[in-house]
Amino acid sequence: MKNRSINLLVLLFVVSLIFSGCSNYNEYVTDSDYSYKGVFKKYRTFAFVDMYSENPVDTTLDNMIRDEIFYRMNVRGYNYKDKNPNILVFYKLYEEDFKYTGYNQPELEYYVKYQPEDEEEIENNKDTYDPVKIPLVRGTMLIQLMDRKKGATIWQGYASGLYAGTYTDNQKIVKNAVRSIFDRYRLFVEEQQRASGTY
Repeated sequence: MKNRSINLLVLLFVVSLIFSGCSNYNEYVTDSDYSYKGVFKKYRTFAFVDMYSENPVDTTLDNMIRDEIFYRMNVRGYNYKDKNPNILVFYKLYEEDFKYTGYNQPELEYYVKYQPEDEEEIENNKDTYDPVKIPLVRGTMLIQLMDRKKGATIWQGYASGLYAGTYTDNQKIVKNAVRSIFDRYRLFVEEQQRASGTY
């Protein structure tokens, strides 16, 4: 009976270690914000833009990030287009802590649902931003979507606190972070076409 109790305790200890490992795995913070001047119902295509970095990401990790972003954009119905895409995609990994300015806003899909169709009306939008300073910790991935014609960021999402080690030690975490960031971009081309009557 005593041995059985010890075995049960050991089993419970091992299980708790496994679950604590799993819970630590995704303990990063994700959030996003957007521009009130984004013409979200009309975006259909995207391409990548390289950002200069003093600490460039290793090639394997960089390719993995691009592949994952490419997949997430495709799932939402956006097509890759080298020349004159609607959206330019930027991404960057930050090694140091920094302060980030985010905004208190309605959820993006709710906002876009009631956005006017006319681009001039969107451009003249008078909604005001409610800025919030957010401290982001070492290991932050920032993904930005820019309207190519306007040259302005229309959406950005981040995941902070991704790793304690090197980039290559944390590839799976970074890949999951891309997915978590795009979980906050819940717009799909087909739905936007239906909403704007172009489907």
